[in-house]
Amino acid sequence: MRSQRFPKYFLYILIITILLMGCGAPVTPESSPESISQPSSTPAPSDTPALTDTPLPTSSPAPTDTPEPTAISTLTFTPTPVTIRLEADGSGDYDMLEEAVRSAPEGATIELGAGVFLLEDNLTIDKTLSLVGQGMDGTEIVSSVEKFVVYVTGGISFSAEGITFRYEGNTVADVLEVESGEVTINNCRFTGAVFNKVERIGGAGLRLGRDTSGLIQDCVSEENGIGIAVSSKEIILKENTARNNLLGIGFGSDSAAIAQRNLVSENQLNGIRVVENAKPILEDNVITGNGANGIEYIGNGGGTASQNECSKNGMSGIAALDHSEPIIESNTSSENRRFGLVIADNSNSEVRRNQVLNNQFSGILIAGEAQAFLEENVCNENVKVGIFFRDNSSGTAIHNQCIGNSFGIFVDDTANPELVENDCHDNKVADIKDGRE
Repeated sequence: MRSQRFPKYFLYILIITILLMGCGAPVTPESSPESISQPSSTPAPSDTPALTDTPLPTSSPAPTDTPEPTAISTLTFTPTPVTIRLEADGSGDYDMLEEAVRSAPEGATIELGAGVFLLEDNLTIDKTLSLVGQGMDGTEIVSSVEKFVVYVTGGISFSAEGITFRYEGNTVADVLEVESGEVTINNCRFTGAVFNKVERIGGAGLRLGRDTSGLIQDCVSEENGIGIAVSSKEIILKENTARNNLLGIGFGSDSAAIAQRNLVSENQLNGIRVVENAKPILEDNVITGNGANGIEYIGNGGGTASQNECSKNGMSGIAALDHSEPIIESNTSSENRRFGLVIADNSNSEVRRNQVLNNQFSGILIAGEAQAFLEENVCNENVKVGIFFRDNSSGTAIHNQCIGNSFGIFVDDTANPELVENDCHDNKVADIKDGRE
């Protein structure tokens, strides 16, 4: 007779049931071992000493210092810069530039494709913003609405690169006017500004207000009333071109701007004009072929002109007029149609170490009631006079060289300069002609 045998799975079920009965209720996620305390009546596992077997300390341990909580660093959130892209045909993120500027968040960059962006109204920018085009010959922003094309205000940061700003209207208007803020403008063109010659207002390709600072570099301002008009104290004009304007660059108010390595040419009147109380630093500029004076100081204008090349201008290379008091040193003034340097009216100027050569009339003219201190200038090969003291002018001429002129030094009988150790020889008529003698 075959013995009766249980199937294996019944045996397994029996073993599991016995185990469960010995362990109590099954463990659920809500009653995991980490969250349930062991009952006091349950003996500790045999390989772990019972608490009663652990000797108690005979004395309380010395308290330890509570460690200072570790400082948690504060994370600052830097927003991702926003770039908005526009095309001249209206495609891109917005249909029109005006809409893009209104909608752009603070600090955004607006990238402009090639072509002409025609404005229906003046464009005012009063938030930190950058405009980037495809080069001044590739991207244009154009308006015919009076007053201005673009106006920047609010003390914000503004930058522009690779854009032509053009005015196409007939009424008085500037092209780009920056009332205040910090600007960086590179590789841009400003053109078409209309100047009111009667009221003498408007007409600047680029106008920089008193509260403007920053850098203007590699830009072109042409065919405006004033190429660049500067009232700012803290602006740098570097390697720009101002050509074919009525006036190339004008410094006014109490500007203390710096102009370095700019080309100022073929303007109808003056290349650079310094008026009011402005005292800019003019350094290493080329000022050539302008209709009147290359550099002109009037009012109480002053500052320093050094290492500039002033040539082929319609009147003088450099003229200090009115009550101006510039320091003129280490410039080259040559082939101008009248004078190399003029100090006239009531100007009081220091003129040192200039090369004044081949001018059509005199090298240096001191006229009116002006006073000049002339030192170590080279005044050679001028058609008439190397150094000419005229009218009631006065001052000192010391250690100057005058060679190859008609007269080396000429002094009117009413003038009263002091002549000290000047080198005058090989002049055609006289080395020194002193009308006081």
